[in-house]
Amino acid sequence: MAFEERCAAIERFLIRHKVAVIVLLSLMYFVGTSFRANGKPFWCDEILTILEARQPSLSASMQAGRDWDWMPPLSFVPPYLVNRLAGTGRVVFRLPAMIGFWVFCLCLFGFAARRVNIFFALVALLLPFATIFEPYSFEARPYGMILGFFGIALFCWQTAAAGRKRAISIAGLTLGIACALLNHYYAIMIYLPLAGAEIFRSLRQRKVDWPIWAAFIAAGLPMLGSLLAAMHVMKNNTHPWVQAHARDYLLFYTSAFSYSLAFVVPVVVLCTAVLVLGADKEQASTRRPSIPDYELLSAALILLVPVGAITLALVVPPHIFVDRYAIVAIGGFALLTSFLGAHFAGGRSAIGVVFLLGALLPFMFDLTKARPFKNPLYQEPVLVRALQNGPVIVNNEMRHWQFWYYAPEELRPNLIYLLDEAAAMEYFHVDDHAGAFRGLGMRIVDYNTFATPGKSFLLYFTGSLDWVPEKVLHDGGTMSVVEWNQGNALLRARLK
Repeated sequence: MAFEERCAAIERFLIRHKVAVIVLLSLMYFVGTSFRANGKPFWCDEILTILEARQPSLSASMQAGRDWDWMPPLSFVPPYLVNRLAGTGRVVFRLPAMIGFWVFCLCLFGFAARRVNIFFALVALLLPFATIFEPYSFEARPYGMILGFFGIALFCWQTAAAGRKRAISIAGLTLGIACALLNHYYAIMIYLPLAGAEIFRSLRQRKVDWPIWAAFIAAGLPMLGSLLAAMHVMKNNTHPWVQAHARDYLLFYTSAFSYSLAFVVPVVVLCTAVLVLGADKEQASTRRPSIPDYELLSAALILLVPVGAITLALVVPPHIFVDRYAIVAIGGFALLTSFLGAHFAGGRSAIGVVFLLGALLPFMFDLTKARPFKNPLYQEPVLVRALQNGPVIVNNEMRHWQFWYYAPEELRPNLIYLLDEAAAMEYFHVDDHAGAFRGLGMRIVDYNTFATPGKSFLLYFTGSLDWVPEKVLHDGGTMSVVEWNQGNALLRARLK
C-alpha cells in the first residue's frame, strides 16, 4: 500500500472517531495541566486574585478588585465563586483559566474543521501550545477566560456569517464579545479581526449583515459600565517598566512565537523527507480546501492584534502594554498555519500527517513539564532562619508576595515591605504602588517612619525591583553582607 493511501486511512479513522479523539485530547489536557498547576506556586498576580476572591461578599470582592487590580468587573466573579465553592487550591482555583483556554482551542478546531480536513483542524487545536503563552492555560488570571470567550465569539461569527442557526449564533457572538470585554480592557482589540473581516465580507457581498453589527454594538455596551474604572486606571496607574515602546512591535512576535520552532522545524524536516521520497507524485486523497477570503482575513487580523494593542498603548495614557494583553494573537497563528498548511498539502493526507505530528510534539512536551510543588519560602533557608529571629525587609514586591503568602502565620509579622514612592522612582524608576495593598494583611511600613537615624535592620536582597540599598547608601548609611544564598543576599543595613 502506498504511503499516501496509509495516511488517507488514518484520516478516515480520525474522521470516524472524531469525538473520541477530542475526548482523549481533552483528558490528556486536563490531567496534564492539573499536574502542572499543582506543582507551580501561585505568583504575585495570582495571589492578588486569591485575596480579592476571599472577600466576604461578591460586591466586596468586586470592590477590592477595582481598588487593587483595576480590572473590569467580570474578571472577579469566577475566582470568587470558585473560592466559595471549592477553596483556593493550586489546581481548583486555576480551573476557570484551564477551562477557558481549552474552550478556545476547541473553538479553533471547530472554526477550522469547516474548511480543512481533520489533520489541519487538529493542528489549529494544538498550536496554541506551541507558543510562549501556553502557561496561561493554568494561571489564575483572566487571560484564559478571555481566550475562551473570544473563541466562542469567533466560532459564532463564522456560524452567523454562514447563515446557520442565526438566533443562537448571534446571541453567542454578543455574549462572547461582552464577556471578553468585561474580563480585560485590552479585549477591545478583538473587534479588529471580527469587525475588520465583517467589513470586508460586507464589501464583497455588497450587503450589510445588520444582525451581526447589532451584536457588535450590543456587546460593547457593558463596557460602558466599567468606563469610569478604566479612566481611573489611565489617570492613576503608571508602570514605567511595562510601558509600550516602538520596539514592542518586533519583540512581541520574536518572543511569543520563538517556542513555535518546536513545531516548525520538525514539520519542515518531515515535509522535505516526504516530498523527496516521492509522496508528492502520488494522487491526492482528498480535495483541496476551500476557505472564504473573509475568514482568511480574520485569521490574519487576529495575528495582527498585537500591532493594534501596541499602537493603542503608545497613543493612550498611561501607555501600558505587556505581551499577555495581546494573547489572542495565538489564535491567528493557529488558524493561519492550519489554512496555509492545508493549501500547501493540496489534499495530500501525507502532508496532513506531518503537520499533525509536528503540532503534537509541543502539546505532549508541555503536558509532561509537571514538577513537584516546592514552597517558595523554604527554598530560601537563609531568609527563613532570619525571619525566625526577627524582622526582615524584602522589597522585591513580586517575591515579597510569594514569601508572605506561603509563610507560616508565626513568621508573617516579621516579613516587612518598606514603602517610599519618591525613593522608588528616584533609584529604580518605578512607581511603587504597594501602599494600595495595606488592607490585604501584609506588613507595609513607610520607609521614613521605619528608617530612623542610627537604626540597623536586615534586608533580604533578591537582585531586582529593590531600591532600599541605594537609598540607604545615598543617605550615608552602610550595607554589609551577612550571608549569601544562591545569588540572593541577606544584608545588614546601618543608617547614619
